[in-house]
Amino acid sequence: MFRASIEDDGLGPTVRVNGRSTHLGGIGRGCHRRESPSLLGADVGALCLLWPQTFFQVGSPPDIDALIDQYATLLHAQPDALLSTVITLAPSAQWVEAHPEQMTGYDLPMDSHLPENQSRSPEPSWASQAWRDEVSQFLHQTVSALHKAFDGRIVLYHFGAGKCGENFPVSDPIRYGQWYCGDFSAPMRSWFRDWLRQHYADVQSLRDAWGESAELIESADSTLDFENAQVPSRDERLRSDWFSFRSPRRAQVADYYRAWSDAIQTSLIQWADAIKEATNGQALTSTAIGGVLDCGINADTLQHLKRHKFDQCLASSSLDMLESPASYVLRDLGHGDTTAMIPVGSLGLHGKLWFRDFDSRTSLSKSQTSQDPSSVLWNAPRDVWQDEQLLKRDAGYSIVKGGAWWWHEIVPEMYAHPEHRRVAERIDQVAVEALRYNRKAAPGMAVLVDPASDYALANANRLIYPMNYESRRRHWTRTGMAAETYLIDDVSHPDMPDHSVLMVTNAFAITDEQVTAVKRQAERTGATLIWMVAPGVVGTSGFSTDRVSDIVGMPIRALDVETQPTIRMLPGQHPWSTIALPDGGTLDTFGAGPRRKDDSAMYTFGPQFYVDDTQCDDDVCVLGLNETIARPGLVVKNNGAYRTVFCTAPYLHHALLHAIGKDSGAHLYVPCGHVLHASQGLLLVNATQSEQLPIAFPTTCETILDMYDGQVLDRGVSHIDLPMQAMETRLIAYGRAEAL
Repeated sequence: MFRASIEDDGLGPTVRVNGRSTHLGGIGRGCHRRESPSLLGADVGALCLLWPQTFFQVGSPPDIDALIDQYATLLHAQPDALLSTVITLAPSAQWVEAHPEQMTGYDLPMDSHLPENQSRSPEPSWASQAWRDEVSQFLHQTVSALHKAFDGRIVLYHFGAGKCGENFPVSDPIRYGQWYCGDFSAPMRSWFRDWLRQHYADVQSLRDAWGESAELIESADSTLDFENAQVPSRDERLRSDWFSFRSPRRAQVADYYRAWSDAIQTSLIQWADAIKEATNGQALTSTAIGGVLDCGINADTLQHLKRHKFDQCLASSSLDMLESPASYVLRDLGHGDTTAMIPVGSLGLHGKLWFRDFDSRTSLSKSQTSQDPSSVLWNAPRDVWQDEQLLKRDAGYSIVKGGAWWWHEIVPEMYAHPEHRRVAERIDQVAVEALRYNRKAAPGMAVLVDPASDYALANANRLIYPMNYESRRRHWTRTGMAAETYLIDDVSHPDMPDHSVLMVTNAFAITDEQVTAVKRQAERTGATLIWMVAPGVVGTSGFSTDRVSDIVGMPIRALDVETQPTIRMLPGQHPWSTIALPDGGTLDTFGAGPRRKDDSAMYTFGPQFYVDDTQCDDDVCVLGLNETIARPGLVVKNNGAYRTVFCTAPYLHHALLHAIGKDSGAHLYVPCGHVLHASQGLLLVNATQSEQLPIAFPTTCETILDMYDGQVLDRGVSHIDLPMQAMETRLIAYGRAEAL
C-alpha cells in the first residue's frame, strides 16, 4: 500500500510517498486524444498521469473496469511508476433531466442569435447542495474502487468541474455574452441571501452598502432585506461608478461575485474531503483555484470567479495542491517568463504545492486553430536547442519553488523529438536531486496582492492586466533580486522572509488591519514599501483620496480623466533619478502608454491619481511625472524607519526596482534584465543576452553546481562569472545539500 503526504522537512513543502521525499513529474496527454503521449515510457520515475475521459458523467455509474484497463496500459509501459488521474466532472443527461431546478440560470439566452457553441455543456449551479452531494458520492465510489484496485499506487487525484474541469462557468466567454457571470437559479439566489446574512451585521448595513436599489429586489414597492435580495442584472454587473472602480455604496456586484467564489470554494473542499475519506487519507488531492494573478487577462469576470477566494482552500487539510498552467501571454525566451497564476509564496507558507499543467510549446507545436496560444500570444522556439532552454526554464521555475507537474502534450507530438525525451529525463533527475536543497523563498522583494480588491474594479482588464500580469512577466523576475508573490494577508505570517522590498499592487479596497500589518512589517525590517496607483481608495463608506493619502503618507489627489499613465523620469540628485538600463542608456519613461505606436487605449483607465507636491514636506522627492496629466506620479518619501515609494502607473520598470533593491539592502544575484528565480538553495537564470554573466551568492558556497549539466562550477567562493548565450537557461545549486 502506498501512502502519500506533503510535509515540510525544513527545506520547504515536499511530497512524501511511504516516507520518502518524491518529485511528482508525470507524463500525460491532452484530454481530447486517445493516442499515447510522446514521452510515455521515458525514464521519469515518479508519476504517470491519466486523463481518462473529457468528462466523467456524474449521475451515471462509472465504468471502473475500463478505467483500470487504461491504467494497466500505463503500467505496462512503466511497471514501477506511481500513478495519478484527472477527474473532470459534468452531470449526466439523466441528472440534468431529473434536476432542472439545480442548473445554472444564465441571463437571457443567446442561442437564437449566435452560432451553436460546441464546447458548451450543461452546468449545475455552483450553489447547488444537491450537486455537491452527488459529486461527493460519485468521487467516493470511483476513487475508493481505484484506490483498492491499485493498492494506493494512484497517489494523486486531480479533480474539477466546469469548463475544462478548471472550476469556472462553462459558457463561452466571448460569443454568448454570459461572460459577466450571472446565475439566477433558485440555489444561487438562496446561497446569495444566506451569504449576505453572514456578511452583514443587520439589514440596515446591507441597505447602506447596496444603496437600496429597487431593481435588485423582487418588487419595486418593497424595501431591500435578506429575504428579497436579487442577483444583480447584466446592466448592473457592467456598470462602474468612478471610471475603473465600483462604488462601495453599490456593493451588490462585488458581494455577488464573492458569494459565487465562496460557493466554488465550498464545493471543492467538500469534494476533496470525499477523496481523502475514500483513500483513508493516503492519497493527495489537487484542484484548479487561486490563480488571482491572471485576473483580467480575458477582460472578464470569469477570472474573478474561478480564481478568487481560496483562503479556505489554503486552510483545508483535505486539499494538498492548487493547480494551474503557467500564464499564457509573454512566455518568450530571454525576456518572458513562465510564473504561476497562483501566489506561490503563499502556497509555501501554508504547506501547499503548485501542481502545474506543464504545456510549454516547442518548435514542433503546430497550431491547430488561429486561437492557439502558441501562435498568437508569444514567439515559439525556433529549433530544438531553444526547445531545451525553454523546457529547462519552465521546469526549473517549478523545481526552484518545489512544485509538481505533469507534461501536458496539448499539441499532438510537440514533445516527439528524441531530444525532448532526453531533456525530460534529465529534468526529472534534476527535480529529484533538487529535493536535497532549500526551496523556501529567499528574501528580496515581496509582491503583495489583494484578490478582494479586484471585485472593486469594473469588468475590464485595462488596469489589472498591466499591474499584476504584464509586470509580473516583464519586470518582477528581471530585477536581479529574488522576488516572490504573496496574498496581502500573509504579510505578517510568522514564516514570511525578511524581504527588503515590499510592493503592494492591487490594494484598492485594502482594510485598515491590512494597512497596519504591511506598515508594521516595513518598520520591523526597514524595508522600502512601494504602493501602486491608489491603495484604499475604495473605502467602506465611499471613494476617498484622503484615505489614500493617509495610507501612503503623502497628499494624493485625483483628476477625473481616463488616460494612459506614463511616468517620465525627472533629472535630480536622488540616486533613483538616473537609472541605467541593461542594454545601455538610462530609463526615460515607463508605464501603461502606447506600445510600438499602438495607441489603442488598451491600458487607458481612470481616474488619474497624483501627488500634490505643493503640500509635501522636505522628506518627499518627486522622481517622475505622470506626463499625460503633467503632475507628480512617482514619488519617494523618507519615513525614518522605512522609505515609501508611490507610483501612479500600474508597474515599476525592472531597472528601477533593481536600484531600489540595491539601496534597500536586498541581495542582488545578477545584473537586472535577465530572468531570475531564487530560493534559499537554488538559482534559475534565463539570459536575455549573451555575456559573461557575473553571479553573486548571498554567502560563501561550499559547492556551486550546474544542476542540468552536473558540472561543479566552483568551490568556496561567493561569486562566479558564467558565460551564457542569449536565451540559455542555467539552474544552479548553491546551498547546502541535505540527505534525502
